[in-house]
Amino acid sequence: NELYVDVIELITATIAPSGRPLSARANGTIAFTSKLSGVPDLLLTLQAPNSHKQKLGEKPNSILQYPVFHPCVRLSRWRDHPGELSFVPPDGKFVLASYEVNLLPSAKQQLQLPVTIDMKTAIGPDEDEFEVRVFVNTTSLTPAVGNGSSPAFGSRSGATRSPAFGGSSNVPVVEEVAITIPLPPAVKTLVATRCSRGEFHHEGREVLWKIPTTGSGAAPSSTATFRTGVQIRAMADDDDDDEEEDEVGEGEEKKDAGTRKASARKRRFKMAMPRCAIVNFSVKGWLASGVRVDSVKIVGGRGMGEGVKPYKGVKYITRAGGIEVRC
Repeated sequence: NELYVDVIELITATIAPSGRPLSARANGTIAFTSKLSGVPDLLLTLQAPNSHKQKLGEKPNSILQYPVFHPCVRLSRWRDHPGELSFVPPDGKFVLASYEVNLLPSAKQQLQLPVTIDMKTAIGPDEDEFEVRVFVNTTSLTPAVGNGSSPAFGSRSGATRSPAFGGSSNVPVVEEVAITIPLPPAVKTLVATRCSRGEFHHEGREVLWKIPTTGSGAAPSSTATFRTGVQIRAMADDDDDDEEEDEVGEGEEKKDAGTRKASARKRRFKMAMPRCAIVNFSVKGWLASGVRVDSVKIVGGRGMGEGVKPYKGVKYITRAGGIEVRC
């Protein structure tokens, strides 16, 4: 007899060059697995962030938007008691509910992400290089499992353990960090590429940089740097033109022509710089919205047998579905 809850959130966001988040949303899915004999009647309670009393859906602090429920969920119970899902589960695994959460409900809201980047373009002596620096930091993340969780839950792979889950407290684990850098059509190839960690691939008009995941013994914060120069497609023709003008130019006219050409080259290199980077990652044991499962209880049913106490487990995973950082 087992009951499992998997809460998975996919976050999308757009970050301005200044670092200010322009938009950020989380699309959540609550998957439920029931392996029980008989016909159980269950009650699952969800909790809002930063409060053990505030239930999801209660006004005025409601954060759950556009909820969609499995047909087995009693909608009347949700309307009367927001945050409580009463249902008789079908056998096996199914999607109990899905929802959306606005991660920036107010202009002053801070967006907490475990992976952030800083981009610099048109750098180097010839302004033909760009650099991407990645910061991984889990110290500011609040684990989805808190001391107020039901002691009836057991720990699962991907769930952050706490005393309530029969283990020691751990920070969330960041995995699958990957940075995609779209390149303008003017870029012919990359030159003098340096990568402090991980591996990169340049195919077509983008660079894919994969950074090794933090293991269980790794530090909760780390950095990695990718830097490269670009070669633009018009460079060969430009060099030929430079040689011709150098032969006929004299004195100040030659100097002015060289200055104009240098400025023109820098402008072309600037147009060949990336305009954004796409950040992807996954985090086990943390939800961007702060939603968590408070309890799962058997409140009725038939054919269960007396004194049945099923094993209960919960898992939280957040995946970045493309966080666009503009530069």
